[in-house]
Amino acid sequence: MKNLILIIITYFFCFNAYSQISFKNGYFITNEGKKIECQIKDNNWSNTPSFFTYKLSENGEELNNNITTIKEFGIKNESKFIKTTVQIDQSNDDLRFLSTQRNPEFKKQEVFLEVLLEGEANLYFYKTNKFTRFFYKKNTADIEQLIFKRYYTRAQITKENIYYKQQLTNSLGCNKITDKDIKMVDYNKKKLTSFFLKYNNCKNPSSVKSIYKKKDRDAFNLSIRPGINNSSLFLTNNTLGLTATDVDFDNQTSFRLGLEAELILPFNIDNISVILEPTFQSYEATQQTENFIATVDYTSIEVPLGFRYSFHINDTSDLFLNVSFIVDFPNGSSNIQLETDDFNTSRDLDLKLSTSFATGIGYRYKNKFSTEFRLFTDRDIINDTSSLRITDYKTLSFIVGYSFF
Repeated sequence: MKNLILIIITYFFCFNAYSQISFKNGYFITNEGKKIECQIKDNNWSNTPSFFTYKLSENGEELNNNITTIKEFGIKNESKFIKTTVQIDQSNDDLRFLSTQRNPEFKKQEVFLEVLLEGEANLYFYKTNKFTRFFYKKNTADIEQLIFKRYYTRAQITKENIYYKQQLTNSLGCNKITDKDIKMVDYNKKKLTSFFLKYNNCKNPSSVKSIYKKKDRDAFNLSIRPGINNSSLFLTNNTLGLTATDVDFDNQTSFRLGLEAELILPFNIDNISVILEPTFQSYEATQQTENFIATVDYTSIEVPLGFRYSFHINDTSDLFLNVSFIVDFPNGSSNIQLETDDFNTSRDLDLKLSTSFATGIGYRYKNKFSTEFRLFTDRDIINDTSSLRITDYKTLSFIVGYSFF
């Protein structure tokens, strides 16, 4: 079984080398105004790109284009980037490196801006490792940054310059937009896009040409995860008062039920997440030896905490790999009972809190339905401070899941 898991893992990583290279139908426009249909590599950019990789045909050569040679590019129905020269506030957003100046620290720069919404007023987005900026353009006016800046006072108190709300008041007034509406606009994609959409619909609903929005994965998933465990237990028995005979319990199939919380980390193209899955599991078995009868009654709550790395195949399908550290809390009545054939001598071995590791390989469809194979490392489950009794509990799980949040 372990060899099978290793083969699957090897295949999984080999497949990933291919599946991560996702090219989608797109285009670019040269500085001379020529539009080229192509396939663009979808890197799901966390920062605004300054270049992109493309192919002129499905089996064509991979080529690169950058900001010096083109004025626009995009992936159809997902994203659009335009080249422009703007004044950008260079102030760092990191709290460790905030400026002590309240005013923006502008620098003229040629950049790609991502188009979030087009209409009577357009909304644009730009992001680097140091800062996030939004820009807007109304009718034929120049593109202008919406000003938001955190800064330190001389007393090292953090304050905010929220001049962007005044800009919205001055430039994007409408009888359906109130002061309260503007007050509630935070400096982020969701709030600003919603506000600009409301403005455009107020002024001229037909002016909203497109909303370019990459389909983001949910930042948090909560899933119910039933499944089947195939488990075995081996007892190395040197128990005083009973014949020292090892016990190899048979493989048993049992039900397991978990509730998984998954938090998507905001980097590396939404590929990495933290997972926590409290799980009910049980194992019962009886084994007859030449000298005694051994019975195990083991019920527990496992708490796996780990990381998941997802490999996005397309818009509906992901493969994933889990690595978890597991703390197991046995039920108070769980034990292993050793009893001689004549029932004159018996010993109860209490089960203890134990730990192990697990690796899982799975598939997820539409971020809702999932299946997973999970292999656990051996763990010693008996409560014995001596070395007279040692157990090796092994489990292979098949899990199905449904994300309801």
